[in-house]
Amino acid sequence: STMWWNAGPHLQRRMLQQAGQDCTKGKRSVSYHGTDFHSDVEEFKAVLCSKFGSVTRAWRVALDADDSGFLDMQEFCAATRAIGYVGDLRTLWYNLDRFQIGRVGLSTLDDRAADALEKFRILATTKYGTIEECWTKLLDDD
Repeated sequence: STMWWNAGPHLQRRMLQQAGQDCTKGKRSVSYHGTDFHSDVEEFKAVLCSKFGSVTRAWRVALDADDSGFLDMQEFCAATRAIGYVGDLRTLWYNLDRFQIGRVGLSTLDDRAADALEKFRILATTKYGTIEECWTKLLDDD
């Protein structure tokens, strides 16, 4: 099923132009879902690091407001506007949601940090039951 935000040829051409590629030569088929993130994603991550110190902190403080672990396009657009990002949100969303599943997570922006946090969550909940209990036993002196 095709979702309403899926890009048509006009957005794909604009993405190529923004990447500095000539979209009129050869009319060859180009994959937009390769392993490399596009420059707008890198720019967005740089903005997050500049404003929040890290992508992970930006995710926790500004992007994932409901702590669900994921953002749909509506949540993503609202959050990015709220932090003052002025780039092309539709192209950015398309580049982030590379598999067109309709949501993005921290792993989309910072896979290593997402993996580290998940490992911590598993270890903490295995040993202490909950993150809160882990915090209380190990870090909270009060």
